[in-house]
Amino acid sequence: MTFRKNLYAISISAVILAMTGCGITPQDDGLGNSSSKPMSGVVVDGYLAGAIVYVDVNENNMLDAWEKRALTDTKGYFTFNPITDVNYCELPETDSKFIHCLKAPSGYSEVMLRMTKGYDLATVEPFTGTISIRANVSSADVNIPIVATPVSGLLSEMNTAEQTQFLSDEGITDVAATDFLDYTNTLIADDRRKLLNIALKAHKVADVVADLLDPYYDQTQSTATGFFGVEENIPTDGSLYVYRAIVSQVSATNTLSSILTDATKMDAVINQAIVNMNGVIEDYNARLPHDINTDTLVSPTDAFVIPTTLDSAAITAIRDKVLNISNTVEVVFGATVTLDSAALSDDVISRIRAIDAVVSLTRNGDSAAAISKAVSLASDAAYLTNLRNPAVDMASLKKRIATATDPSLLDATVANFAGRQSFSQLLGSSSGLTGTNTEGFGGNALDLDSGGDAVNIDFGGGGTDTSGSLSIDATFLTGDYAKTDATGAQEPLALEGTWEKIDDYSMLMNIEVTAGVYEPVIVKPNEDGTGYYFDLGGEQVVWAPGAATP
Repeated sequence: MTFRKNLYAISISAVILAMTGCGITPQDDGLGNSSSKPMSGVVVDGYLAGAIVYVDVNENNMLDAWEKRALTDTKGYFTFNPITDVNYCELPETDSKFIHCLKAPSGYSEVMLRMTKGYDLATVEPFTGTISIRANVSSADVNIPIVATPVSGLLSEMNTAEQTQFLSDEGITDVAATDFLDYTNTLIADDRRKLLNIALKAHKVADVVADLLDPYYDQTQSTATGFFGVEENIPTDGSLYVYRAIVSQVSATNTLSSILTDATKMDAVINQAIVNMNGVIEDYNARLPHDINTDTLVSPTDAFVIPTTLDSAAITAIRDKVLNISNTVEVVFGATVTLDSAALSDDVISRIRAIDAVVSLTRNGDSAAAISKAVSLASDAAYLTNLRNPAVDMASLKKRIATATDPSLLDATVANFAGRQSFSQLLGSSSGLTGTNTEGFGGNALDLDSGGDAVNIDFGGGGTDTSGSLSIDATFLTGDYAKTDATGAQEPLALEGTWEKIDDYSMLMNIEVTAGVYEPVIVKPNEDGTGYYFDLGGEQVVWAPGAATP
């Protein structure tokens, strides 16, 4: 999530938060919870933790206030987690984990589910874009979670004939709905590689094209650029419209793989995406108040500007960037690649991380030299081996590549994080942490159970608990993240909510930003072992032990 506004301004109403998707409330009655049906699933790009899953009843690519929604858990599941055998919809509504319960509204045989925001657990970085799946309500079995991936996103935009052709062309007819990150299933190695190739190539291209096109749409009264995700009643991102543009090019003679690696075909995708996005903005402008007599806008400055044309140079620049990403995915998960069967999970994660570095640097507009270095490292066996290290922090790694004075001097050891300490090391106890740690985050109190009961964290230090309640005195926050009173003076602010372990180097906090509204935030130890940082949707706020402010 991009925090365009002060996340910790608690005066933001729960209604606005729920409508815009910045935070989530437990299931409301909506269209009738009493007769609605729980639907379970898992979201896979990497697995997405803290992602918003909602039933897009009117298929407008927006989380409307009345639509059912939930958050995925730390394994990427909603409603039912087969690993823990917990059905979240069977919990009391007062239970903090009830936010993972999703129910389809009554009266529908089929619904469109969309997943956005959250964190990709392969990289523990913010997820961007949208994943979709068309789900059958009547045949859904809560004990068999549906699998939502970028492949299901492509299929959801195709008719039956197109689906058949696409699955046949890509050689995934019998495995399209398989979780390619589940290493307990019977998926053969090459099918897993194919699914990873298609999923990552399609989603990364769609995400980056949408992100690079978005700044061309300006609101006339604002200096800020972009359209998607900036206001209520606007889709959170434009990647869906790029998915549709990709699908419009798929045919018996145009396979997905050929489209995403061919300059001429990608030009066609980008131009169609522009047409699709223009239609969304035209619809938005048409809904603005108009003068009944003249049919002109009452307030023209409320409208967004559709670019009359994007010159060929701009389209070429976007196309070349996404072809660079496609080619990187092909190097990492192409037909000549054999995955390491002896360490399959670590190998796949390292490859996803290598792709993520290229994608993030491209989205951020970093230098061509930095992007080129990330691309070249993606084919370096030693680099991929280093990326298997659980201590790797992708945010720090990408920053290191982007800010290197001479990226060409970086070698495979760029992925080493020998100085990074785990939570159990930083918390300074071999048996976990009990009660309140006054030497914890930013010199402030870290109360792991606001009720006062002893809690032992299991972050590799021998504790027993992997989740609990959390309260932090957040007076260290400054700038946009500080809470101030009417005079502008800083006020203490306790961040309260729940925490759950992801791994030894990351936890997911569901912060209660206002009554009944939760915002997922990742907390990680710093690369250099000096403290911790909050990942606020890609923006970092650092905590240093023993200091009142960072």
